[in-house]
Amino acid sequence: MREFQRAGVELVSVTDGFDLTGPAAELIVGVMGWAAGFERQSIAIRTKAARARLEAEGGSWGRPKRMTEIEDARSVKRGGRAIREIAQAIKVPRATVARTLKTAT
Repeated sequence: MREFQRAGVELVSVTDGFDLTGPAAELIVGVMGWAAGFERQSIAIRTKAARARLEAEGGSWGRPKRMTEIEDARSVKRGGRAIREIAQAIKVPRATVARTLKTAT
């Protein structure tokens, strides 16, 4: 805050309607920072609980895999088909097929 003030920067919250240029500016910014940190901690706690519940129910966390037909793609590749043809056949981007075949071998 002090660095902003020395540089002549004035902070004004248009949506919340308070001015951050007066003597209470540091207090307001401090409280807003505390609230943001508190919310971030709350999000982390809720995410951790959701992940534990999901894994306890036998689910998996994260995005679903785009390509689950690794063995099929590998056998087709051994048959001489190009990565582009494999990608078109299973409707997955070519880069995903290439990366998967590269790492799955």
